[in-house]
Amino acid sequence: MGHRDQGAGFLSTDSAPHSRSSGNPSACLASWHWTSNAKKRKDLIADREPRWRQLKRLLDHAADLPIAGEVEPEVKAIEDHRRLLDDPDPVPGMVDKLTQALRKALNDAHVACTAAHEQGLAGLEATETWQQLTPEKRYEILPKHSVRQMPAIAVGTTEEVLATLQKTKVSELQAICDALPTRFSHASASAAKMLEPQAQSVSLPSGTIKTEDDLKGWLVSAEQRIRQKLKEGPVIV
Repeated sequence: MGHRDQGAGFLSTDSAPHSRSSGNPSACLASWHWTSNAKKRKDLIADREPRWRQLKRLLDHAADLPIAGEVEPEVKAIEDHRRLLDDPDPVPGMVDKLTQALRKALNDAHVACTAAHEQGLAGLEATETWQQLTPEKRYEILPKHSVRQMPAIAVGTTEEVLATLQKTKVSELQAICDALPTRFSHASASAAKMLEPQAQSVSLPSGTIKTEDDLKGWLVSAEQRIRQKLKEGPVIV
């Protein structure tokens, strides 16, 4: 999304009153007020700037979510009009919105990923090949194909959401979910290979089957590939 990494740098600053008339009570009082206000302003900047930077990080992570379109114009308005020190503070509400949206996206992706993993693992464990392997061999195969366990997430607070996204983005969880069927297929092939070292994998024909004739044609093509490979040894499909 390419947001500028700006903190207090876009805030307007006031100039100190220039008076060297140490004997002028009005000038001294004005200088005192300026110093007092400047300190309050500095303290307020120090208090709000970490939350602002947190907002910018959340917005970057939410770039592909609908909430980004709602929050981004508000963030730009704060930058353009130097409103970070406005009262009430406009930042916490936007932080909450982004945190909630990212928390939901992470939870949804993780639930889908966990369900796909459980389904794939159950299918693998039900195969005769897998059941013949020792626990040690099974443990060797699972991490090799990245299917031993799914990434853990923590989304209770804004800080936890950001820490989780630093390790695993929403898009990465979705990509893992999409890749699980292939990963479990490869794990199954590895298990068969352990029991039959000479076994060879066969890639079956791809295509769209709409009619009985399509199905018959596909079966003929698949049979030809398998029969050809059988000449060389056991086949994994």
